[in-house]
Amino acid sequence: MSKILGVAVIGGLLLFLVLRYATGGDRRAAIGPEPASATTSFVPLATAAATGVAPVAPAVAPAPPPAAPVDVVASDTAACARLADLCSTSDQKVDATSCQKQLADARKMAGPGNVERSEQCLTEAKTCAAASGCLSGGVGMGAMGEFLKGLGGALSK
Repeated sequence: MSKILGVAVIGGLLLFLVLRYATGGDRRAAIGPEPASATTSFVPLATAAATGVAPVAPAVAPAPPPAAPVDVVASDTAACARLADLCSTSDQKVDATSCQKQLADARKMAGPGNVERSEQCLTEAKTCAAASGCLSGGVGMGAMGEFLKGLGGALSK
């Protein structure tokens, strides 16, 4: 039974990759051209003077403000405290120090955005099962996504 399940999972992953790359898989191409490459119509100054039409300068969008820095240590501490609060029992205690080290390692494996997503979910969790799901969903699936990106990159070269 486990061999069948393993073959099914590998087959599903391969099918996903084949379909993604066979259909182009590039979301940017489906969206349209980059804003910087969009053409703008403007009248050169020499033509404007001759025709009496005022020149139109291309609009430049202001740069978005930089993202507020996230205090990683504080967010890791709060997330691990919440996890310890929800999942510690009279027999077993969740070690918050070990949890913080694992979240720091997870930032390298799954990416900081996925860890922050898990931490946000942890603040809203009401049960230990929900907290475990938060970690699996953000960190676990983030690491799987990074793995698939690497696999796809290696297959496309």
